[in-house]
Amino acid sequence: MITCFCGVLAAYAMQRFALPLQDQFFASADTALGVNWFDIAYWVDSHPVIQKIFKLAYDSMSSQIALPLVALAFSNRLSEVRVYILAFAIALTFTTVVAGLLPAASPIALV
Repeated sequence: MITCFCGVLAAYAMQRFALPLQDQFFASADTALGVNWFDIAYWVDSHPVIQKIFKLAYDSMSSQIALPLVALAFSNRLSEVRVYILAFAIALTFTTVVAGLLPAASPIALV
């Protein structure tokens, strides 16, 4: 909980830099890799079942973070809990710094 709380504070602190959004840069990079967000958005919009699956996956993000931690803790694997928390903190820090230096609204907002 403390790691997540600190991550949220750091994310808001990074937004204070107010760097310009990089959505167009990321869209160009995606296009260079063969990803067309317009086609993806149209395809997903025309498949309600896929929309529901994606929404369920997105809504389960917090559970996906917490479940391994709970499972490891209840199975008394404390060294793995420490490794998981450390790996999570490193990933959260890296993601926060990159997102702060290269802010973007989202592909869907751009589309």
